Amino acid sequence: MKVAVAVLILMVSLHAGEALKCKTCPALEPICELEDTQDSNCSGSCVKVDTNDHEKSLRFCIPLKSKDTCKSGTIAGKKGYYCVCNTDLCNSGPSILPPSVFVLTILLAVARGLLN
Repeated sequence: MKVAVAVLILMVSLHAGEALKCKTCPALEPICELEDTQDSNCSGSCVKVDTNDHEKSLRFCIPLKSKDTCKSGTIAGKKGYYCVCNTDLCNSGPSILPPSVFVLTILLAVARGLLN
């Protein structure tokens, strides 16, 4: 029984120490299409940077843990957005786009107006 408990504790400890998996672009092509990405272990958070044309994205890992967030802004002179996330391969698909955040903001404002 003691051996089974020790093995269980060891397995949980090993699982807890695993790295987060992020999609990353190849080193020679830092901005790439999703099919050109690779899965990489990350000790921090995953990031996806995208411009409004959505053709190619910059996907990488940052070494520090950051909270999940998406923000829009100007990236290299182009309007775009970036998202930081903390689940396996979370930077692989479409993120919350600024128009979605805009619609959510309007809906919250309308709901707040109805409650006042």
